[in-house]
Amino acid sequence: VKNGLANNLLRGAFFRVASDLSGGIPLECIKTQVSSHIGLGPVEAFRNVVSGERGIWGLWAGTESRVVEGALMGGIFLIASQAVKTRALVMGLPPAVATLAGGLVGGLAQSIVMTPCSLLFTSVNLHRGKPGFESASSVARRIIQENGIVGMYAGLGPMALRQSTNWASRTTFTEIARTSFKMS
Repeated sequence: VKNGLANNLLRGAFFRVASDLSGGIPLECIKTQVSSHIGLGPVEAFRNVVSGERGIWGLWAGTESRVVEGALMGGIFLIASQAVKTRALVMGLPPAVATLAGGLVGGLAQSIVMTPCSLLFTSVNLHRGKPGFESASSVARRIIQENGIVGMYAGLGPMALRQSTNWASRTTFTEIARTSFKMS
């Protein structure tokens, strides 16, 4: 079990970080710009970011925090989803139902890590280069001082709903395609 746990943690972390570095971080950067500036479209957001002092590398702003977040989220997801899926299969549930349960729990576990990390990532990227800019650790300290640790979980409910339903549907449709259509 320990080997499986370590393998899932490392495998999940690797694939999530690879996904982030190959396109997830730049898209997240553009999304942050669009969502924080009313009327700004994705093309203008892209131009604004790459015309800044970091150039094209501005799209990877906050990479350090995203790599930590991604590694934790990927690992946590695989550990939780595989544990639940394995248990559900042992209980005799069909593979698609076991996968659905694994995706739901994996997404929920992921949101527990993702909510505070996303809060910090968005804050750092939104305020970078502006007066009063705070590092991620300063933002975390301030939020915890003002609201306690619960403050780091503002938005957990919607995040948990999004992540659990997202991963439940993704993993279940993949399982159905894999088994029904012999796609793996």
